[in-house]
Amino acid sequence: MKESTLQSLCVKHLRQHGYKVIRLMNAGERGIPDVLVIGLNDLFFIEFKTPKGRLSKIQRYQIKDLRERGYKTYVIRSLEDLSNLSLGKQKQNNRKQPSDNNI
Repeated sequence: MKESTLQSLCVKHLRQHGYKVIRLMNAGERGIPDVLVIGLNDLFFIEFKTPKGRLSKIQRYQIKDLRERGYKTYVIRSLEDLSNLSLGKQKQNNRKQPSDNNI
């Protein structure tokens, strides 16, 4: 499976489970992971690679740096890898927040 196909399938799966997924292509920072995933009180980064794909030196540096800053950062090589993260379905919070009137 191509990396782009894996990424599309994983992003679709995450969104179906209530996560917001932001693709970080051309984020102005070389080696940054492919996507930022936002859940309820949770956020993490994912770098997608094929089973034989290798992380570049700058990607390894960026992942290490993000982890040292306290961010969960995963390298996903298959749909099974994504399933192994034990991500639950996110509940949608549609309640209006007090500050919403000022937006």
